[in-house]
Amino acid sequence: MVIAIIGILSTVVLTSVASQRNKAKDVSFQTTAKSVQNAAGICCAGGLGTLRTILGADICSPSSGSSYPSSANIGSVGIVRGCGDAQGFSIKLTPGTSNSGTIDYALCDRDDCEFVIE
Repeated sequence: MVIAIIGILSTVVLTSVASQRNKAKDVSFQTTAKSVQNAAGICCAGGLGTLRTILGADICSPSSGSSYPSSANIGSVGIVRGCGDAQGFSIKLTPGTSNSGTIDYALCDRDDCEFVIE
């Protein structure tokens, strides 16, 4: 009986720890995506920049001094709308290997990031 209770308690604790780990990974990805969104906004603000999609490289061409994080923090970058679009830029980001929780991707534009769970 005691062993069964210990087994049940350890299952509850492990489930709770896994849930908290996913939440922490989601927060990490959200923070990273918002940083990329801010850098993309700076790139597009003057109308002279072009967004790039190479992880670990400059976000903007010409360089604005901000680089994409490594693949541990961002899995992929896709340009939905570039800097010259009348509606403003829009980029799609997926989580990297170290912050892949429950969020599938983020859609970031000049105003905000929307985090999507499919």
